[in-house]
Formats: sequence, C-alpha cells, structure tokens
Amino acid sequence: MGFFDEIVDAAWLVSEQSDPPSDPAWLGPPCDFVPKRCDLDIEFVRSRDMSLWMPWAEVFPYGVALTLEVRWAAAQRVALPVIPGERGRAGLCLGAEFDDGHRVLATSRRRQSRESPLERTLVVAPLRARPNLATIEVWLWPLPHVSLTWVLEWRAQRIRETAVRWDTSALSEAASQSQRVWPRPVVAS
Repeated sequence: MGFFDEIVDAAWLVSEQSDPPSDPAWLGPPCDFVPKRCDLDIEFVRSRDMSLWMPWAEVFPYGVALTLEVRWAAAQRVALPVIPGERGRAGLCLGAEFDDGHRVLATSRRRQSRESPLERTLVVAPLRARPNLATIEVWLWPLPHVSLTWVLEWRAQRIRETAVRWDTSALSEAASQSQRVWPRPVVAS
C-alpha cells in the first residue's frame, strides 16, 4: 500500500478551464518565474516592545516582492490585518522614492487597476496576522536599479517618519538569475 492510497481523488477540484491570465506587471509577481531570493535585513524600527523590518526580497525580471514584518514583544491591540495606507495617517504608512525622484505610496492590491498602470507601483497585501506578528507582502514595480529610499511612519504606534536608503545595484544581477518555469501562453486576439 502506498503512502497516499487512502486519499480519494476529488474530481470536483480539477477544472478543465484554462488558467486565468497572469496579473499585469504592476500588480504583482509573475506566476511563470521562480524568483531569486536575497537577504535584506532592512530594519526600520526596533524598540523595547516592537520590531519592524524587511528580512528578504524575491527578485523577478521586472519587479521585487518583499516581506514587511512587524513583531511585538507582547500581544497588541492593533486593527488586523495591518495594511499600509488603509487607516489614514494614523495607520502604517509606507512609501518609496526612486533615484530619479519619483515617489510611490503603498496601496492595497484591491485599490489597483488592472487596466491602467501607473508609472510605478507599491502594492501591498496582508499575509499573516496574529496578536504579536503581522506579515505584509509588498510588490515594488518596476525594479529599481541603483538605490531606493524606503519611508515609513506609523503614528498610532509612535513611529515617526523614518527613511532607510537601500542599495539596489545587486537587484539587476538577481533578476537575471530568476528562472522562467514555463512559457507564457499566447493569448489569441
């Protein structure tokens, strides 16, 4: 008897329909690439009861997916999930400034348009939320080439505007190491 023999096939889980088209580049990572993962350890805030940082990045050919983590020493009374830009200036505010001076503010994925791209986007979505941990997925598009300045503020948590400069020169090399998993389907017009 095989390990999984007792699992009954569920025909209703299998769909004969084709996969939905991938999201546009400005909305999120491509589904047909395996990213190159890079350690970051960008720390925004560390206090006696809170830590907020970006531990790593997953680099794709045209953008980068990051994880923003918030940890508290003890359970907090914070409106969960934590989504940058959702609670006004009192909530968690996250932004980025590119080398050329362009600025972008984090907005939730549901507020982004599939049809009309902006010049640059910073799309966020909650991943996990517990009383002492919040994890947020951040999609930055396009890929910054030289450097980027992250700016963060969270008035409700007594965090004043904080800026951290990030040398992104290694991202181009990492992007070239991301691997296409399968060819993108050609959409007939």
